[in-house]
Amino acid sequence: DDEGCLRLLQGKWKGTAEPQKMLSDLYELKKKGAVGKKTYAFVLRELGQKRVRQARKIFDDIPTPLLTPDHFKTILSYEANMENSRVIPYFTKFTSLNFRPDIEIYNSLLQHHAATGNYESCLSTVAKIQSSGISFNAATFSVLILISSPQEVPGILQEMTRRMVPATPELVLCVCKVYRKSGDWSALGKFLQNCEETHKVTPTGPCWAELVLCLAENNHIPFALQTWRHASSLPSIVANLQLTLSLFTLTIISRTASPPDHARLLTISDSAFRKALDLGTRSPDLWSAMFNVYADAKDDHSLRELIKLGNTRRLPKKELANLTRKYSIYVKYRDGDGAGQEERG
Repeated sequence: DDEGCLRLLQGKWKGTAEPQKMLSDLYELKKKGAVGKKTYAFVLRELGQKRVRQARKIFDDIPTPLLTPDHFKTILSYEANMENSRVIPYFTKFTSLNFRPDIEIYNSLLQHHAATGNYESCLSTVAKIQSSGISFNAATFSVLILISSPQEVPGILQEMTRRMVPATPELVLCVCKVYRKSGDWSALGKFLQNCEETHKVTPTGPCWAELVLCLAENNHIPFALQTWRHASSLPSIVANLQLTLSLFTLTIISRTASPPDHARLLTISDSAFRKALDLGTRSPDLWSAMFNVYADAKDDHSLRELIKLGNTRRLPKKELANLTRKYSIYVKYRDGDGAGQEERG
C-alpha cells in the first residue's frame, strides 16, 4: 500500500541525492499499483528545485484522483522562476479541481508574474489574495518589493511591520536588488547598515555582494573594495560564493574604470579564489568567473596555471573541459577587440 511504498523509498533514498535510482524503484512500485498520495508527495519533495524536469514528469503522471494541494504546492514552488514555466496551466488545473489556494500557492503565481514582467497580473493576484482574506507573508512582500520602485520600498516595509510580518533574509535581498538596479548605492548602504536593528535580519553575503556591484557599476572602485573587505570580515559570512564573485566582477570593471587599482585587485581576487577553494567551495561558477578575470586582463600565464590547478584539484571532467574550451576561444580572440567581451559574456 501507499504507506509501505513511502517507508521503502524513505528508508532507501531520503537525502541521498540519487534521483534515478529512486525513480526506478518508484516505477517498479507503480507497476504493482501500490503508489499513492504520500509516496508521490515524498518523491516530488526529494527531487527538489534542481530537478524540475523530472519533477514535472512525476507530477504529470499522478492520476487526477490522487492529486492533492501539497503536490501542487511543491511543483508550483519549483516552477515559479523557471523559463517556459508551467505555473499557469498547473494553477488552472489546481482551481479546476476546486482546491482553494493558500498564500504559498498564490506566492508561486506572484513570483511567476513578476519573473515574466507581468505586473498587471501581479496586482490582480494581490487583489485576489486580499479579497480572499488570506494574510500576506514575507514571500508576498518580497514579490511586491521586486516590482516596486526604490521610492515605494520604505512604504512596503512599513506596511509589513504594521501587519507584524517578520522580515527574512530573502526579503532583505529583494530590497538590495531593487536599490542596486536603480544605482542608488547610498540608499542600499544605509539599508544594510540599519538592517539588523530595524528588521532583525543579519544581511547575507549576497546582500553585501549587491552593494559591492552597485558601487562598482557606479565607478566607486576603492569604496567597493573597502565594502567587500568589510563584508568578508563579518563573522556571519564565511566564503560566500556570491560575495567572492562580486569581487571578480569588481576586478574586471576596475581595468577600465580605475586602472591603478586593477593590479591590486587581480592579486586580491586570486587570493580570494584560492581561499574559497581551501574552504571547500566546489561551484563551477567560481572557476569560470576566475577564468574571466584573467581573460579580461589578458593574463595568459595565470589562465594556463588555472587549468593546471583544475587538474591538481581534480575538477570534474566536464568542468575542466569547459575551462579548456574557454581557453581555446580566448587564444583565438585575444588579439581582437572582443576578447574580454566574449569571455565575460
